Amino acid sequence: MNVFNHLTAGWARGAVAHPLRKAVAMGLAALVAAGLVALLAQQLFALKVAREARSKSAVTPMSVLGAVAHAKAAPNTVAASMQDFQKDCLSLVQQRLYRQAVQVCDRFTVQADLAPRAHSTLAALYTARAILDLPLSVRHAEMAAKAGDARGKFLLAAHMLSGAAQPFDERLLRQLLNEAQQGGVAAARIYLQALEDSQTCRVTTKVMPMGMPIFCMFRSELQQALRQKGLRMKDEDLRRWQDSFAPGELLANARDAVVQFDVNPAEEIHRVARLSYEINDAQAQDRWTDLNQSLSRKYGKPKVVSPDQELAWDMGDGTVVRLVREDAWQVRVSYESPARLKDRAEHLDRVERTAREDRVLAEAEAL
Repeated sequence: MNVFNHLTAGWARGAVAHPLRKAVAMGLAALVAAGLVALLAQQLFALKVAREARSKSAVTPMSVLGAVAHAKAAPNTVAASMQDFQKDCLSLVQQRLYRQAVQVCDRFTVQADLAPRAHSTLAALYTARAILDLPLSVRHAEMAAKAGDARGKFLLAAHMLSGAAQPFDERLLRQLLNEAQQGGVAAARIYLQALEDSQTCRVTTKVMPMGMPIFCMFRSELQQALRQKGLRMKDEDLRRWQDSFAPGELLANARDAVVQFDVNPAEEIHRVARLSYEINDAQAQDRWTDLNQSLSRKYGKPKVVSPDQELAWDMGDGTVVRLVREDAWQVRVSYESPARLKDRAEHLDRVERTAREDRVLAEAEAL
């Protein structure tokens, strides 16, 4: 198995927790390793490019990425650079030694002929749970996309869907994905189809808490919508795929509203598995009665799972609404997709097993 095929196999079985893994598995044989770009190095390089540009022309130079995208290198230099890129970086990525890889691959982001590709692969590598840094991943995806790299556009779109890149902008998403697909990223088709499926879902969904088709929405889209309704995000857990919000006036007397997501490894899109909130009140019995009446008026007669303890409304579309009395002081309302909750547990377990394997490999190399 050659280096690229080995890299593909490793990422396809879960080494990298992000959509580019699927793209690699679908045949992006040109994918290369990634490296850490320190802020200081970026600033020094920017100054160097600006000084060189000013020495040759009175015209104000473009951004660093613009200069990188338009710079030309001699053919033999390009070939030598690519050979170094493969030899120095891919062997470490092949072994899933990500921390060592980022140290070695760092220098390729300042080479004009390789910078766009290096930035796009940096964006992918920084989604590995062993070195997870989504802000860095987003930054590199933005730089690669600005330089015209198709994989960078794909990754930036993926980050928009997952919530790592804000704001959610469907028009821009479609543009990035269409351009990525035209640039040879086959996995972009999956995301374009997901956008279409989301629109279809909104026509048929029966569950609309707070007036939102939550089971049809993407993570970033839902985050944005909840903020607009006055809910303040308290925590965004990217490893456990969970967000929590302070409920504000919309959910009076409620404790944190919690949204849990499932991430299907076949596409890596964050989809709602459960939205729930708890009400802590000395009048829990009254709240139970009021909520029961309100939910029954909206969704019909519930199934009694446990008398005076749990009621459930099966919506017939794969989703369930539950009203649960935790104790004399606490009542919980939840909107669930049982299938996604089951998948979520399995997917998280798989990802965490892979992360443990990566830690063992890294420790073995260090010992």
